[in-house]
Amino acid sequence: MEFARLSPAEYETMLLLWEIPEPVRPVVLLEQVNRTHAWNISTLQTILTRLQEKGMIRITSEKRLRYCTPKISKEEYAAMETRGLIERLSDCSPVSLMAGLISTGRVTESELDEIDALLRAAREKCARASETACSDGNNKGEKA
Repeated sequence: MEFARLSPAEYETMLLLWEIPEPVRPVVLLEQVNRTHAWNISTLQTILTRLQEKGMIRITSEKRLRYCTPKISKEEYAAMETRGLIERLSDCSPVSLMAGLISTGRVTESELDEIDALLRAAREKCARASETACSDGNNKGEKA
């Protein structure tokens, strides 16, 4: 799927949709949105239409009622967002990217443990892969 950059309002709407385990009617979603925003139904409908056009959600009709469901998971979106960030910072090495993230001070101890586990898994994957797949200096760990 091609990366679809989301506006802050679209992203907030997606966050709500990811929390709801089943198809949801826009009017029910509006109740959730209005806990933090004063949107009207037409504003939400516009955002939902944009999300559908970007391939982020599916809107279905059943007995004249519309329902919305995410087409991708939160994790899939995070991976797309990360790839987009890396593409925009193409001259930035993975080490520089990680150092910048850590230097913000927003990485918790448990997140560092998760990162460490990801790095160990990547190393194991490299060890199992062909020698050229992970030792080629030109790919800078992309296959890891």
